[in-house]
Amino acid sequence: MTNRIHIDKRIWLADLTYTGENQSLGADTFPLGVGNIASYTESQFSLNHPIRLFKYPEKVAKALEEGTPPDIIGFSNYIWNSRLSLAIAQCIKEAHPDTIIIFGGPNYPIHKPEQEDFLRKNPQIDFYILHEGEMAFVKLLKILLDNNFQTEKSKTAIPSIHSINKNNQFFSFDQYEDRLNSLDEIPSPYTTGKMDEFFDGLLWPLIQTKRGCPFQCTFCTEGLDYYSKIKRFSVGHVCDEINYIGKKMAQVRLNGGRNDLYIADSNFGMFKEDIETAKALSQTGDRYGWP
Repeated sequence: MTNRIHIDKRIWLADLTYTGENQSLGADTFPLGVGNIASYTESQFSLNHPIRLFKYPEKVAKALEEGTPPDIIGFSNYIWNSRLSLAIAQCIKEAHPDTIIIFGGPNYPIHKPEQEDFLRKNPQIDFYILHEGEMAFVKLLKILLDNNFQTEKSKTAIPSIHSINKNNQFFSFDQYEDRLNSLDEIPSPYTTGKMDEFFDGLLWPLIQTKRGCPFQCTFCTEGLDYYSKIKRFSVGHVCDEINYIGKKMAQVRLNGGRNDLYIADSNFGMFKEDIETAKALSQTGDRYGWP
């Protein structure tokens, strides 16, 4: 992409898990969601500093102790890591009040009064991104850049982004940022190397071949109208990821690590493209012994 906007800010993205001695990880999958946001953002901007990804809270603490704090840090917010992410975000905001803190993820109310209440109870959050994060995160960075990264000036009515300013005004827009028409616009965080550090034998690879669901189950995040249309990665994109992961996992297995795979599709096996994914997995099984 030519003529990309230049940004000289340190950006970190964290999809955290609980850890501890003599116990399994709370959420032991690769940080795919923030990985996708990072790779898409890096395709849209010219960044002086590559976006850093974090899974383990200890590594966040170490990075804060050893170097310059981030100008912007984003946290995934799931039911299994929400309290952890909120606690670390609060510590960062207290120690580095100028760091812009962004949250996103499905562990967020769907009704406006409850959304406002959530943000008021968690003032360490500067912005909350709803639903798919890639395009909204890029838009928020552009707005921050236009306002010289002054947080309060950037708090306004923005599609898919909620915030509360110092005057206690709650900003929530009734429209959402458009979804990507082709998921191939997101460069793979696997084949671009952004996930390499997570092949540590403890985490298991997570892939997604499509987003959205035609059904409207009330218990499911993708039961919302927003997700009713199916968006896909191309067969080539998925097969390239699977082959890349297979090569890495072969070495992980030799080192005594795990050897499995998690597919995050809501309805894997319902579409004809899933046959090609299954064939690719069969081939990597023969070639690398994974999965």
